[in-house]
Amino acid sequence: MTICKETNTEVIHEEGAIGTICKVFRAFHPDIIIELGTGLGTFTWMLAEEFKNIDIYTFEKNKPEYQLAIKRTNYPDNVHFCTGDLLTKPLNMLVAVLGLNGTKVLYCDNGDKTREVELYSKHLKAGDMLGIHDYLTEVVPKNIEKYLKAFYPVNHKLFEQRGLSTRLWLKE
Repeated sequence: MTICKETNTEVIHEEGAIGTICKVFRAFHPDIIIELGTGLGTFTWMLAEEFKNIDIYTFEKNKPEYQLAIKRTNYPDNVHFCTGDLLTKPLNMLVAVLGLNGTKVLYCDNGDKTREVELYSKHLKAGDMLGIHDYLTEVVPKNIEKYLKAFYPVNHKLFEQRGLSTRLWLKE
């Protein structure tokens, strides 16, 4: 378990995962990072600290949890908090952010990652990155493979060797 000292909250990723994810994101040079599932806001904070010049959009379906994350600490100006039902149908605000110019990382870490991939991966453009947390635990590969036909894996061996449940893909 890793505790973020700035927010005094647990990072819900395996030990070493955040550093590995950020290393790959840095090599990718995204213009925008989109996180689905703000939760306690810890991963959001860590992304904001690591990527100070990149807009970070974080979406949370649970308004009380989202409000608690915002109250917990002062987030930098590059973080944009958004709420809404991400899973019933495509959320217009999220689709609009996915349509912005520049390369994007879409990181799925909300309540139903398979549904997130189904609804939003098709809005990514060539050269954009898709990330999924809890791959092989909450996300069954056969349930998302039809949505990943236009993607190829990025550094899967690195994540496997470190025992991490995050996986990344790049859209062709």
